[in-house]
Order: sequence, then structure tokens, then C-alpha cells
Amino acid sequence: MTCSWQWQHPMKPVRINEDVFHNLRLKDYQMERKFDGFRILAVSENSGIKLWTRHRRVLKAPPSLLKELRSMGLPAGTVLDGEIWSAKKRGGWETTDDKECRVTFWDCVHTGHNLLTKAPIEERRDALHSLLGNGCDRVRIVNIMDATSKNLKTVRKEAVRVRTEGNARSGFIHGVVLKRKGSPRRDHPNRSVAHPDWLKIVFWP
Repeated sequence: MTCSWQWQHPMKPVRINEDVFHNLRLKDYQMERKFDGFRILAVSENSGIKLWTRHRRVLKAPPSLLKELRSMGLPAGTVLDGEIWSAKKRGGWETTDDKECRVTFWDCVHTGHNLLTKAPIEERRDALHSLLGNGCDRVRIVNIMDATSKNLKTVRKEAVRVRTEGNARSGFIHGVVLKRKGSPRRDHPNRSVAHPDWLKIVFWP
């Protein structure tokens, strides 16, 4: 990689069940929808943009998607955390220029010469919105909601509807992720480590 960022394996959320969720101090967390995608780090270099897996492998992404990412004008040195998915087939982006392939981002790791891993999540989200704005058709930012039992029920209903009515094979809403307000990232130089600042509930195995 030619950007100034030094590789760190992205942190992972700890999986919990709903009983644990209801016993949490929920006002300490923000909540996001969890999509059934494939974890990526998007790294912008002088030579272009590459998508890396959390195991430090370059992902073969659809050329049309990479072109759309380049059109966002991300400065060299930008590193975004998110996932890639396609409603057609999980992993289909590696074998065809899948026009239905999307990327969704939820965090900004590095921008320009600024490492943001120790910054609070709110500051990193602000940086993400500054870089991507409202996104575009195939590049989106995951929305934040209050961590409440009501919102969890709403997301579950939405997930069931999308998966059953849409007959989605990938990219459907898979659960929720809670992230502790004010928390830094907990990335690791050697492996992806689960940390309880991020918690996930998965609706389906």
C-alpha cells in the first residue's frame, strides 16, 4: 500500500443475544443495521482505490463499482471500514461486473495524513460524512439510530420483510450492531479482535 496508513486488522463486534441487549445501559450506545455482506477496508491510494478483506487480501471488485468509488474523489490516504454485498449472489462480485453490487460504510479509519483510530466514534462518523456526503447509488453510509427495544423490533420486522418478500440471497438486513458512544477503534496489527465496545445481534444463523 502506498498511503501513509499502516495496516491494522479491523476490530470485530462481540455477538450477544437479546437478553443481554435488554440488560444493557442502552443510552450508552448507538445502533446500526447489520447487512449480510462481506467486510472490507476501502483504501484510497494515488494509483486508485482497492478493497481489502480483514485478512489483508485484495478483493476483486466489479470495475463499475470501483469507478463509482473513484468518482467520490476520496483523497489519497483515506481508509474506510464497511462491507460489500450483492442481492444476486454472495461473492458474485468476484466473478462478474455485478451492477447490483453495493458498498456500505460505517467508519472512517484514516483520512489524508490523519489517523482516526483513537478518535471517538462520533468524530469518525463526521469524517465519513464529510468524505462521502450523501453517497451515491452504489456507495452508502449506514444510518445511525437510537439503541432502543422499539428500534430493534422495527429493524427485525424490516429484516423479515426484505428477506421474505424480496427473496434476497445476500445484502439483506441480518441484525443490528451497537457501538459505544465516545469509543475509539480497537484494531490490531496481527489479527481481527472482537471487542465489547461493538456488540452485534444476528437475526439468522
